[in-house]
Amino acid sequence: HHNKTTPLPNTIQDSFFSTMTHVEPGTFELIHLINTQLIPQLCYRLSAQTVSQQQLTTIQNHIWNQLVGHSKLSKMTPQKTRYMARSEGGLGLTHLPTKWAQLTICQFQRYIQGQGPQTPNTLVKKTIHSKKSTPLKELLTQATHTLKLHFHDVTSQTLLQFPPLSYNLPKC
Repeated sequence: HHNKTTPLPNTIQDSFFSTMTHVEPGTFELIHLINTQLIPQLCYRLSAQTVSQQQLTTIQNHIWNQLVGHSKLSKMTPQKTRYMARSEGGLGLTHLPTKWAQLTICQFQRYIQGQGPQTPNTLVKKTIHSKKSTPLKELLTQATHTLKLHFHDVTSQTLLQFPPLSYNLPKC
């Protein structure tokens, strides 16, 4: 089941970067396109399935390798510099695992608040309050751990305690 997640994102990435060969944007233009076009598309596709931290990191590394191949950046650029904001001296590349986690939590918040269709709203509320481990609950736990939000137990109350803006969550 988990192995099915990697080919699709690689196809998305490969087609994205193959179009860049014809355009030849500068490094920061390319990073901007990755942040505004590729990452949101990947996050959308990945939100529909359970994806491991390792898979997210593999996809992230693939993006970095492609970026290096299409720019004058060094493959040895430190991780911190890659994902630090440009205003702080970094390249400003969006960190895929973090973005994925933010969007996942944002979706859960919407369902808990009843902003989605009734069936998912009900399913998410039941899952969160269930004592059993389920794929949905594991997904939520993974997202909270990725953002280093550690709760003894994730509930509707704890999930709604952090408003989107305080964690730079996208408005969903």
